Amino acid sequence: AVCTCCVKREMEYQGSYQGWQGRYQSSDNNLTTGACIVCREAPANTVCQPCGHLLVCFRCSLRYALADGSGIHPDTRCPCCKQSVKNFQRVFMQSLATQSRSSEGSRSSSRPWW
Repeated sequence: AVCTCCVKREMEYQGSYQGWQGRYQSSDNNLTTGACIVCREAPANTVCQPCGHLLVCFRCSLRYALADGSGIHPDTRCPCCKQSVKNFQRVFMQSLATQSRSSEGSRSSSRPWW
C-alpha cells in the first residue's frame, strides 16, 4: 500500500509538477503522486519497501540496482523515513472512476448465469 503522505505531496512539489503535467497526468481525475525526487521529471511511480513511501520513478529506482542484478545496494535508505530499503516495487495508479468501473464489471461477472 502507498502511504498517504506520498499521495498528498503533489501540492508540495507544484513547481516541478508543472513541467511534466501535460506529459504524465492521468486522463481521469488528474491522479498524480508528485514528481520523482531524484530526476524531478517523471511522476513518482515506484514504492520503497517495506516502508511504502512513493518517491521515485521506476527509471531512477534502477540507479540503486547492483551491477550483477542480485538486488539493490545494501546501504539504500528511504529518503523520507531513512528506513533501509529492501527492494523497490513499481506501482500503476488507477483513478477512482476506473476503479469503480472495474468493480462494477467484476460484480456483474460474479452473478450466477441463471
